[in-house]
Amino acid sequence: MVRQTPLIIALCLCSSWLFAQAPAPPTNLRLVTAGGPVQLSANPTSLSFGNVSPGSQRTLSVTLSSVNANVTISNVSVSGTGFSASGVSAGQVLVPGNTATLNVVFAPTTFGSVTGTVTITSSAANSPTTIPLTGAGSSPATILWSADHEEGNMSDWYTASGGGEFNSGTAFSGASTDVAHSGKFSAKGTISTPPSPSAVRLFRWTEGRANPSAYYSAWFYFPQIYTPSWWIIDQFKSRNCSTCDPDPFWFVQARNRADGKMALSLTFWYGPWPGGTVEGPHAGEFGGRDYYQSIKELPTSQWVHIEIFLRQSAAFDGEIVVWQDGVEILRQTNVKTRYPYMGDEWAVSSYSASISPSPATIYFDDAAISTGRLGPGF
Repeated sequence: MVRQTPLIIALCLCSSWLFAQAPAPPTNLRLVTAGGPVQLSANPTSLSFGNVSPGSQRTLSVTLSSVNANVTISNVSVSGTGFSASGVSAGQVLVPGNTATLNVVFAPTTFGSVTGTVTITSSAANSPTTIPLTGAGSSPATILWSADHEEGNMSDWYTASGGGEFNSGTAFSGASTDVAHSGKFSAKGTISTPPSPSAVRLFRWTEGRANPSAYYSAWFYFPQIYTPSWWIIDQFKSRNCSTCDPDPFWFVQARNRADGKMALSLTFWYGPWPGGTVEGPHAGEFGGRDYYQSIKELPTSQWVHIEIFLRQSAAFDGEIVVWQDGVEILRQTNVKTRYPYMGDEWAVSSYSASISPSPATIYFDDAAISTGRLGPGF
């Protein structure tokens, strides 16, 4: 809920883009009254779209709320260079307590700079109100690190104080020729339970500490359906001090639906381990959170691409988005994603307290950390 003021116009960017691009901070802009019930002024006075790519699309949703005066929105226009816009609508009459949403389809047309304005005209005094739009065109995604395992070992994951294999319980990880997404080799991960838990963890953190916003991806191969108590296959951890062990913040799980088929879900862990006192994931929330989706199931006996965008934040302006085979399936915005001390540590994993049948084996290949989307269709 927003704090009640005479008139609030909130602008939020909801992703519906189709091609590789980085996210657009900040995620929302608020216009607040400057005095009387219908006097408007912008605060802040600009909205940045961040890096955008040609051919991408975003829906700019303008949500209007009136609390103590009728307001008629007569016009909303978007103009500028480097983009095209359509779908603008207006004419809503806002009665106190009611809201209305105007939608603009925003499509960048060039890798160059994006500039322009949103102008809102209403029955309010001091109207129209104009909000500047600024943005820079993105370049094609830069791969910061990758692992194709074609050396026939796990050396791709290792760097001094920046990555490696961190397995526990009864677990094995190593290069394998059983099945590969590309080339001859992939990484094979096998766990057995009991003991409880057991984990394969292939970590990288050099890139995450240097890049607060990045995309983390890998191809996964599930030979069959497994039934776990819980099963982490992607995770982000953070340290609260130089000598502290890393605590999990966000992880992607493979879970069974009611029909037994597997699907991905997203979990916020409320650390520090094991008590849990961290506020989050959103401001004012405490305790763990699970987020489910009904968009896609996990296939078996074929490669599936799982890609995650993480914008790191020790406050509540972070973001995490999950794509499966190029389709967005999970998203959480305005969330905490790490401790203040240092950047997140990423791992592809097979980590469970109890899994059946046991031992359980899955494969990872062509993992990457990048500045833009790499998944299918991009």
